[in-house]
Amino acid sequence: MVAVGDEPFGCRGHDLGSRLSGACSANSLDISTHELHSNSRVRLQKEEGAVIEGIHHVKLPVSDLARSRSWYEQTLGFRVTIEFVEDGEVKGVAITREGCGPALALRHDPGRAKAMAGFDPIALLVGDRDDVHAWAAALDQAGQPHGGVVVGHQGGAVLVGLLDPDGIEIRLYAD
Repeated sequence: MVAVGDEPFGCRGHDLGSRLSGACSANSLDISTHELHSNSRVRLQKEEGAVIEGIHHVKLPVSDLARSRSWYEQTLGFRVTIEFVEDGEVKGVAITREGCGPALALRHDPGRAKAMAGFDPIALLVGDRDDVHAWAAALDQAGQPHGGVVVGHQGGAVLVGLLDPDGIEIRLYAD
């Protein structure tokens, strides 16, 4: 049973679960229409105007904003486009790289940065498999450690083990 707010939906005679499987199951949500009861406070249908067109930015926590900013600029070629100032101090930055979207945001938050160490929240898309290998060579030449290039789940090339200053893994991926 899935609940939206305090309005459950799932296993009634007129709902998705019944139409899809004829019985109630944990997998009875129709992901192609996200249909909800007519009295729901949440409307996901396109005709309601709630369209998602992509990802605007991804925010990463960092323990030392200046150090991380420098690493993303020097290692990956990002440039700062916005500084977020609070109480007279820069607490975050938006960074972009030409031809690369969405933007990244780095936010000073040492506790969350420590918690994310070793996790790989982002795979940056590069042109093709040869570009992944070119990145590996360039990182090697710059003395930037990484875990090498592996075959991805869909057969592409993935550079793994590239860690930012807080140990958050950034992957470079090509289909």
